[in-house]
Amino acid sequence: MTSVRARLLALIAGVAAGGVAAAEPFAVVELFTSQGCSSCPGAEAVLRDLSAYARESGLRVFPIEWHVDYWDRLGWPDPFGDPDYTRRQRRYARAFGERTVYTPQIIVNGATVVRPAQRRQLVFDAVESALAAQAQAAVSLTAGLVDGSLHVTYAVRDAPRRAAMMLVVVERGLGNHVPSGENAGRTLRHDEVARALHDLGRIGRQASGTAELALPDEVDAAKASVIAIVHDAVTLEILGAAGVDPA
Repeated sequence: MTSVRARLLALIAGVAAGGVAAAEPFAVVELFTSQGCSSCPGAEAVLRDLSAYARESGLRVFPIEWHVDYWDRLGWPDPFGDPDYTRRQRRYARAFGERTVYTPQIIVNGATVVRPAQRRQLVFDAVESALAAQAQAAVSLTAGLVDGSLHVTYAVRDAPRRAAMMLVVVERGLGNHVPSGENAGRTLRHDEVARALHDLGRIGRQASGTAELALPDEVDAAKASVIAIVHDAVTLEILGAAGVDPA
């Protein structure tokens, strides 16, 4: 058995022995963006600042940069875009009773839309408010890298009846030159970019288990994190969350 596998088994055993920690306040900050959108780099810079501040301060803040694909037809196909991420934004629009989607859009804990998304103070204020509210579900999470895949162990307790769960892999330190489209000639930087999404569906009030997340070949696992999101299956309000860097 490799040392990596041994560490993974130890992590799983630790979750099984220790159970689920009490529900703790958190802030999941979702930015819907695109490299084809000239208004988006400003919002991405805000998310990058938030990510750095949260890591330095040890805050339970989990930023996610979802790159949608509906800008691709206007001159530049976003290399991080995915139709699943567009579908997630459209689900939010339906839940909020909105008829259209747009970028950049920031949503905190699946309930608060920050407008405009480029305003740093508004985003930080929304995060502060989220961290002052008690979580509705307790979530524990561990992750280890084995043979190029992320092996995740999760446990959820005291979730509301309509709870569902998803796992997201994000990657930091990304960037590329954009030769065409609204951002033509710019070199863009990104952090906390969604790179894989695994929907576990409805889980009920309590759940535990494991999942294997295959990573795209180009993802640097050393710069990746896994985020577990427990949300209301109908309203999409986020009820609890946890994040971890793979061991």
